[in-house]
Amino acid sequence: MRSRLLVTTALAGVLLTGLTTANATGKDSGVARAFQATDRSTAWSLVSRIPLRFPTYHPQGFALVGDLIYMTSVEVLEAPVKYPVPVDGYDRTPGNGIGHLFVMDRQGNLKKDIRLGEGTAYHPGGIDYDGQNVWVPAAEYRPNSRAIVYTVDPKTYRVTERFRVKDHVGGVVRDRTTGQVHGVSWGSRTLYNWTPPATNSSPSRTSPISSTTRTATT
Repeated sequence: MRSRLLVTTALAGVLLTGLTTANATGKDSGVARAFQATDRSTAWSLVSRIPLRFPTYHPQGFALVGDLIYMTSVEVLEAPVKYPVPVDGYDRTPGNGIGHLFVMDRQGNLKKDIRLGEGTAYHPGGIDYDGQNVWVPAAEYRPNSRAIVYTVDPKTYRVTERFRVKDHVGGVVRDRTTGQVHGVSWGSRTLYNWTPPATNSSPSRTSPISSTTRTATT
């Protein structure tokens, strides 16, 4: 098994200032302002290195929840293969794999391995912790496909399907003020805003969502 490290970085001065000056009514505002002030020449400082003491496969995103680190990763069993010409609107085969949501302590020891996804939707992406749940997308490993957005209760590790999207979703973040969930498609070609339905007692598919989209231009 190859050695893996989780490298933590911070913006020298700028990000730390944002973290310490954010007010109680908008806890993320200081951090958001700090990142808005960055550019390609901004200096980053290494804060720490955490050796991960388990197979990590292909990590995608992580979020801090108390003293624990949640990290998504895709274990590719069969890599997608490009088609010579598109087939049914797809540019490649779906491949095959396993979606993981690893829960580890700050020393890199694995506490829980939560499997996410369904069939060919096995690729988890960027995640977010909104203070109550960890939001995780699991999509097909190809553009213009499909995805399932889940929440995971960090107290019980209970997985709840929140909604489905007819596109690849590479990452999500939930706005704690509005309740909206924001996401990006493959290559961030499309930016999504969703108003998810309220949770119910069933872990099965939820009701349709309200959504808006904005396509990125180059």
